[in-house]
Amino acid sequence: MWKYLAAAAIATALAGQSQAEALECGYINERGKIVIAPKYKSAGSFAANGLAAVEINGKLAFINARDEIVIKPTKFNITESRPITGFAAHDLAPVQENGKYGYINGKGETVIAPKYEDAESFAANDLAIIVDNGKKGAINVKGEIVIPAKYDFIGEFNDIGTAMVVENKKWGIINSQGKILVTPQYEQIGNFAVNGLALIKDHGKYGYINGQSETVIAPKYEGANSFSANGLAGVQENGKWGVINEKDEIIIAPKFDGITTFSVNGVAAIMETRKSGVRWGIINDKNEVVAAPKYGMIGDFSAEGLATVINFADRHHGIINEKGKIVIAPRFQWIGDFSTNGFAIAKRDWKYGVIHINGETVVPPKFQKMSDFAINGLAAFCNLRP
Repeated sequence: MWKYLAAAAIATALAGQSQAEALECGYINERGKIVIAPKYKSAGSFAANGLAAVEINGKLAFINARDEIVIKPTKFNITESRPITGFAAHDLAPVQENGKYGYINGKGETVIAPKYEDAESFAANDLAIIVDNGKKGAINVKGEIVIPAKYDFIGEFNDIGTAMVVENKKWGIINSQGKILVTPQYEQIGNFAVNGLALIKDHGKYGYINGQSETVIAPKYEGANSFSANGLAGVQENGKWGVINEKDEIIIAPKFDGITTFSVNGVAAIMETRKSGVRWGIINDKNEVVAAPKYGMIGDFSAEGLATVINFADRHHGIINEKGKIVIAPRFQWIGDFSTNGFAIAKRDWKYGVIHINGETVVPPKFQKMSDFAINGLAAFCNLRP
């Protein structure tokens, strides 16, 4: 929901984001055991190829889970304004050399020469976003330009291979071959949903278009969400939010002060405004109340049916399920994503620790910074140097 995106956004903790602090970083496993002693100034998450980026004497290096240096800290620089980036798809990692970005492979060999002002990791669709002459484009793993660097913004490609772009302050949609599907012409646009409709903003109002750029629902709403998998979307009319279907039929009359997108199981968080402040609850797509509005905030539900819930009084974070049951009582300042084994990073008293989905505190909050757990079950942590 664009209008309430800031309220629902949950930040991700990443190790090594601030170079101004004198940090020493290492790695722990999901039970809190230190596997790699803290000795690096900054540290990234382990990638699928078993390597993690670390900083040694101001240079970028890569280690394995046995703390062996696989790629030595020779010539690749650390940029203080951005976290260090490791390997992603196709065993390629962006690196900076002499102020320009290129890519190396898992052996440390330069595969794409450093020539860009900035470069992101390769995604599963074989593309990486690059910046050239202040504009964004995309290259393939061979270094060939697939999308010319002419956009001010390129969003993440979705499962059907389309992404939002901004050109000359107007929003449109392209595919992974760089073909323009929707000419940049709107004040704002959402990516295509599973039903093939994209949310647009035109002349201050929200509506929907199809893949042929044809208007399906005219821009007439004050606010709107993208369509969910159940074919429903929240819309705002006369200051209140309700729910419509793909035919623009009212399914739930506008009566809420906010609503999130529906989860895969058909529930959404709704907001009420009271004199004492806003309260969030949960409804299903049959307009039945699952949890009465009493929380300070409820985020979007994950595929596992869990969402962040925030107490109104103390702003503490916990976890709630789609049935409205509190899974983890709100007592943290922040909770990260849970791993496949049920572990997550949690922040309390300005320190990071580890919790389990059953509510158990596995590692008491004691670290200055932490990353989410990687596929190998290790998470980076950092503390201030003694």
